[in-house]
Amino acid sequence: MIFEIDVSGSDILNKDTVIMVAERNNENIMLGFKMTKEIRDTILSRHGQGKYKYQKSNKGKADLKTRVYCAAIYLIFKELKRRHNIKEVSLEICRDLSGREKQIKEMLKQLLGTKNSKRGLGLNITGIHFTELIKGKSLADEYAYFLRRDRVNKLTNISCKIDLEDIESFLKH
Repeated sequence: MIFEIDVSGSDILNKDTVIMVAERNNENIMLGFKMTKEIRDTILSRHGQGKYKYQKSNKGKADLKTRVYCAAIYLIFKELKRRHNIKEVSLEICRDLSGREKQIKEMLKQLLGTKNSKRGLGLNITGIHFTELIKGKSLADEYAYFLRRDRVNKLTNISCKIDLEDIESFLKH
């Protein structure tokens, strides 16, 4: 199965930013995470207090954003695997975190693929590619935008509930 991954929003740690995972040819297999103001504010505050393993610098903040991004993707795939019994994936990832491709690729291989790790989902990863997802031709792009603009929570069927604690478990020392 080929999954597209896209972000709608200008920054991973902005409120209402959405990370969407969608199977390229199936509108029934998609799920996204919408960043809430509360989660964002808490993560930024605790990062500023030095409670995470990422330094209080521009590089440390970029590392933090990359980890939050990968943690959300992992948690989305965990739920997709539960719902749809997914075993094999190929990832087409939009270049939303420019310059972080190698780091993202390694994290996702470990989190999604590794069976023998504490968290690994054990998915067979047949490829991870970074690309531009074309507006109007990408389900991930289209539904990320729709979920981001959903102000009255009508798209709960494609929204994955992720708590602060779920994300923080990836950030702490």
